[in-house]
Amino acid sequence: WTRVPWAPGAWRCEDRDYEDSLQRQIVALNKAYALRIQEAASLVPPLLLGLGARDLVLDMCSAPGSKTLECLELMRAGADCADEGVVVANDADAERAFEILPLITRKARHTGTIVTLANAAKFPPLVLSERGPEEGGTQGPCGGSPAAAEAQLQLEQPQEQLLFDRIVCDVPCSGDGTLRKHPHAWAAWSLRQALTFHTKQLRILCRGLHLLRPGGRLAYSTCSLNPIENEAVVAAALLRFAGDVALVPDAAAG
Repeated sequence: WTRVPWAPGAWRCEDRDYEDSLQRQIVALNKAYALRIQEAASLVPPLLLGLGARDLVLDMCSAPGSKTLECLELMRAGADCADEGVVVANDADAERAFEILPLITRKARHTGTIVTLANAAKFPPLVLSERGPEEGGTQGPCGGSPAAAEAQLQLEQPQEQLLFDRIVCDVPCSGDGTLRKHPHAWAAWSLRQALTFHTKQLRILCRGLHLLRPGGRLAYSTCSLNPIENEAVVAAALLRFAGDVALVPDAAAG
């Protein structure tokens, strides 16, 4: 085993050393949430964010949850004691979103974690009411129900949209970057598919940028090598936002 120098807590095992007995041990430990197995490349996006202990983080397409866990670990590494930040782990697929829950409860055990089910391209705005729970009465106008009164008061109060400090935008893609592991994927690949993904990816990226606070940072990633799904998506977003967002130079260097 060798330590991955650029990823805290990560180790690499060469194929020649990954014998059957070791593989069985690793699989058992992974199932017990004592460690996790993932590609080295998937470690990169959270590292680019420069996460802080108190950050509000959104993982837009979270399942299977490895990047969410990495975000939590990086945030906890910078915390003095208690869990101070919040991570929202979102996915559009109910079954996949449900699979994130045991990762959070058994491995991360981070109190500031929320799992949501939503289309990332239409992720709803989160708002903060300026009115505290201790303010106001409990009875509605003309003797109406407390719930109706509370709803009416909430509508009347000024609300501020909650924006995220850091966003992981690891979008659905053609997956052609995994051909070394899945050579059969060549048969399903097509240019039309890449173009279809481009449109979807751009919508998700733009939604993420709308949810990002001024001065925040978003990491866009895919497991594709196709420029249509990568550089072209980022370039289109930069053009659409016309100077309101910018690439972060040397993000990997901090």
